[in-house]
Amino acid sequence: IFFNRKPQLRVVGLFGCSTKTAALGIPLISAIYEDHPKLGIFSLPLLIWYPAQLIIGTMLSKRLSRFVDYKLHKYEIERQRGEWKPKGCGLLQQPSWA
Repeated sequence: IFFNRKPQLRVVGLFGCSTKTAALGIPLISAIYEDHPKLGIFSLPLLIWYPAQLIIGTMLSKRLSRFVDYKLHKYEIERQRGEWKPKGCGLLQQPSWA
């Protein structure tokens, strides 16, 4: 839905979400369960999820690069032919009163 014509931003979202998860999740868990004896167990899923996202993203990087190149080439051909029309949630379209 979002970033319909911006394939680079879709790929950035994949990598950006993993860092945000760890950066916000660990301090939040530490603040909520400050003196709990199982604090390490509560943060364990985030500590496993973060590296897993990075490893999977790294393995997919070549494929994601081809995806971006393909989409940009496809959009450029559509623009040259005059076939491009805004899609998505309607934020890119001209308002009816203008």
